[in-house]
Amino acid sequence: MKVIIYLQTVIIVLVLFACTGNSGRGKENVDNDKVFEFIAEPKSIDENVAFSDIVERYKYIVLETTEECLIGKIEKFIINNSRIYIQSGGVFCFDMDGNFLYSINNRGKGPGEFIKIYSFSIDNNIIYIYDNTQARLLCYNSDNGNYIDTYKVPYSTPSIEILDSSWFVDTHQFPKSMFPDSFNGQERLFRLSFDNLLKPLNKFFPEKRFKLIAEGQGYVSGGNYFFIDPYMLEVYQFAKDRMVPFFSVNWPGKNLSEADVLGLINRRLTITQLVNQDMAISLNSVLETRTQIYSNLIVNAKMCFLIYEKKSHKCRVIDCWEIKREDYQPGIGYGGAKCIYGDYICTIGSYNQRKFTNFNLNNLVENGYERKEVLKLKSINENSNPVISLMKIKAL
Repeated sequence: MKVIIYLQTVIIVLVLFACTGNSGRGKENVDNDKVFEFIAEPKSIDENVAFSDIVERYKYIVLETTEECLIGKIEKFIINNSRIYIQSGGVFCFDMDGNFLYSINNRGKGPGEFIKIYSFSIDNNIIYIYDNTQARLLCYNSDNGNYIDTYKVPYSTPSIEILDSSWFVDTHQFPKSMFPDSFNGQERLFRLSFDNLLKPLNKFFPEKRFKLIAEGQGYVSGGNYFFIDPYMLEVYQFAKDRMVPFFSVNWPGKNLSEADVLGLINRRLTITQLVNQDMAISLNSVLETRTQIYSNLIVNAKMCFLIYEKKSHKCRVIDCWEIKREDYQPGIGYGGAKCIYGDYICTIGSYNQRKFTNFNLNNLVENGYERKEVLKLKSINENSNPVISLMKIKAL
């Protein structure tokens, strides 16, 4: 079963396993002159780890379930200004007690209506919904969900992320004729302003080296824009008009150079060939709190959860499949929708809701739950809305 999921994941993310050294400060385009602010150097993978050995404390948010806020497949969720926003067909908003506030779910071609949401962002109290089908970005008030305005998007892209009134656009599938004056360096990522959507403010990452990276490797989290290079196990962060080296994983025994990676790309190796060479890995979902950095990665066909302590530079990699937990404890799985809220890493899902009816009430109360929260958990069934888990990871 593990091997099947591993192969599926590799096919989706299309990545190579590699690690590189470091030297000098990052420049606007990625080159060999870079130093990462944080470098994780794990020694091994921990197995059979108890949940209580990882998590300092946890709590649940039980989302209200009514016909007007019934959530299906979860594509993304964000916690912003103490409100929960979930992309599931439309965008559903809840407060931190799980009470439903409003939804943005008007389908059509009129003002404030969309055919399909490809991505959504929240910036300066505005919700931005990108509808690739109609090539437009729709704006809504994040306080009440009221429609504000629409921007016509002059190109097609898998996603658009908005941060500090700038557009971050992945040019992975752009026809070069779209930006005739901007592709001289064959860059992968553009930052644009609302005033001019055809003249990039900045261009990042040479397309040649990054052309096999799957879409979705660039995203906003915790008020920062990150871009992941799974080839080199590197993460970059936008700061002051540059993408600067932020975080990298130096896995023992692996030392492919950037030239090696370029050679593999030029040889056009198939997925099967990459897997057979034992050079496949996924580094994704990098999240940051004040004290720690978290990531999911695949190593040796294992789905792993990485914890990095910023102050002590300690690192721990844990096999997600082998984490031992009680019925009432949330899961720390590979993949899935995640976000950060203060010092908590937040996950959402419905796969474990049926287990909530078997909770040990004494344990829940001992962990600080009020009676009404316990009763909410006991009332959940397979037709209920998802439950959000908030977990504060222990210091290493």
